[in-house]
Amino acid sequence: MDFQPRGEGLYELVLVRHPATDKYHSAFETFPDLDIYPMKDLFSKHPSKPDHWLYMGRADDVIVLSNGEKLNPLSTEAKVREHLDVKGALVVGQGKFAPGLIVELQPEVAKLTQIAEDRARIVDSIWPYVSSANEKQPGHAQLAQDRILLAPQDKSLRQSRERHNIETGNNYHVQRRD
Repeated sequence: MDFQPRGEGLYELVLVRHPATDKYHSAFETFPDLDIYPMKDLFSKHPSKPDHWLYMGRADDVIVLSNGEKLNPLSTEAKVREHLDVKGALVVGQGKFAPGLIVELQPEVAKLTQIAEDRARIVDSIWPYVSSANEKQPGHAQLAQDRILLAPQDKSLRQSRERHNIETGNNYHVQRRD
């Protein structure tokens, strides 16, 4: 096994053909012409433990914009979820010109965002996290502040056990309330 760099601090787990271990990897029985089999699982290096890895999601979590540019939303979503008022974050934009961000707030905070001024205040407080994430993204993957939408209280971003969003932007429809 090996971790191959995929950009943005992410590495993909791959199986590497080797006579001593081939008998344990059925992928090489199924695909005998391959020397490397990508698992499509993405990891980042653990910040404090050498030779440890953090699972970040799947390589096929890629969003393709209408102009063909591609982006992986995982690092941006993770950064936004660091905000204490945020329960979930979902970058959307499949087939669109630019990406957007849907933010699910913690229930106690969401109750306090009934008027536009309160929602604007929350978006302003989230913006430094988005801005920090933007610094590590190519230009086409950067989010604009006016493309951040707070999810209505009655719409939840379902998440997997690893806290990654499992809804897709195409399955999540919300309307602006401004």
